[in-house]
Amino acid sequence: MWLRPESNQTRALVATDALWTSDDGKCFSTCTRDIVAIERGNLLPPPASGWIDFVVYSKPGPDGTGHIEIFANGKWIVSVKGRIGHSDKGLGQFQYFKFGPYRATHHNSWTLYYDEFRRSVNRADVLRSASSGAVGLRLGR
Repeated sequence: MWLRPESNQTRALVATDALWTSDDGKCFSTCTRDIVAIERGNLLPPPASGWIDFVVYSKPGPDGTGHIEIFANGKWIVSVKGRIGHSDKGLGQFQYFKFGPYRATHHNSWTLYYDEFRRSVNRADVLRSASSGAVGLRLGR
């Protein structure tokens, strides 16, 4: 976990690629029992491997009922359950899934492209089909 009390946030590192080292995640220096990450036997593909097709199911639950499922290139990466999201005044049903390049920056310039992004409360709107390698978000460099 990365505690950020100045912004009333906590971030969790729940999945990495095979090139990840402990030096990459120095800011993730504590643990919690408020969330549980269940590894599903697959690592994230390396960022330099080309396009990565992500599917992310995200259900906020700051009361402990939160749930996240992450798939990459058709492989189940991780399930996360527990206190996910904020209970700050005014958020309620307006919570949203936020994503981006939350990784230590590289010493060179780099570019991230998003393609075929879909968002919906209905899984069928996001998934092409369960057998064709569903796509929710494609990232590439």
